[in-house]
Amino acid sequence: MSLKTGAGYVAFTLEDFICDRKATYDYLRMDIPPVASFRVLQLPVKNRKNFGDWLNASWDERAAVGVVGTSPYPDIDHEERIGARILFGEVYAGIKLRGAGAALIAAPGREAFLDAMDALERDFGLPRGVASRRGDAVEAVDGGVALPAGHRRYIRAGKVSCAALADAFAHGRLARTNEPAKPVALARQGFE
Repeated sequence: MSLKTGAGYVAFTLEDFICDRKATYDYLRMDIPPVASFRVLQLPVKNRKNFGDWLNASWDERAAVGVVGTSPYPDIDHEERIGARILFGEVYAGIKLRGAGAALIAAPGREAFLDAMDALERDFGLPRGVASRRGDAVEAVDGGVALPAGHRRYIRAGKVSCAALADAFAHGRLARTNEPAKPVALARQGFE
């Protein structure tokens, strides 16, 4: 295992297995890899006011803690217990063992947690989710749907339902720019 610390996080990566391939006993020879799965990180976390299932994080106004992947390979999940959740990151032989890992992020509040997550995303070359969330190019609207900035005014004006606009954007029928779509273009697509 290797350990990397960053601004607000500690990352654990499975580097390799220390296995002697020589026969220790006549009937036992260790194969590589010697496991089908390996839990690189597991942490019991007391339930807080909020829990984000997709991010695998628990937070309130005082603190935030989460276990997240440092690549797309680990299984990042949680197990519910009475008054707590067991947050974990696990890697599998059929997907990727060596070089895969998970990170523990802990911070005093939401913004500090997002700062730590941003540092992790930069350090591990992950998609820049925090930068996207904080940027002007994406706007969150009611229901948690993310849309290009400027499209909210069409929803407020009642010309387009949020679901229809999100569907149009997801299927490439709206431009992926910071420029708002023109009402005429939306009307042609049947969004009045």
